Amino acid sequence: MLVNNAGVESFLHMELQSAKPKIDQMIDINIRGLIHLTNDFLPMLIKSGGHIVNIASVAGKVPGIAVSVYSATKYAVVGFPLNLRADMRHRKLGVSVHCVMPGFVKEAGMADDMGKQIGLPLESITDLAGFSRPIDTANAVVEAIKYDH
Repeated sequence: MLVNNAGVESFLHMELQSAKPKIDQMIDINIRGLIHLTNDFLPMLIKSGGHIVNIASVAGKVPGIAVSVYSATKYAVVGFPLNLRADMRHRKLGVSVHCVMPGFVKEAGMADDMGKQIGLPLESITDLAGFSRPIDTANAVVEAIKYDH
């Protein structure tokens, strides 16, 4: 089993030239890292059968403010497993590929960081958009594998 869960975000406006290093970092970690790691593990998973789970984000489905690049990377994290899953199934290679798209995850990581970066308490964001906890994401991973969806 491979769970691709690495990801970074920055809240930035595209017109700022100083944003380029952050743009490159998000693309390198969120897309290149995921694809290269999958490529490295895929031969072993094909031999033994297994699962690849990519942790994306609801940002891979809905627009936001000051998250254009982050959202673009998460759209890629959604699209890559959809296509890889179809390829693995079509060729009957015994590898199942999944994508989990949590929204704001309280108590850990990026959602907490976002509240600090934009200067709002996390509750003011999650009250509007909803939230989950890390255990909810973990349960979604288990369910995706258990029921192959």
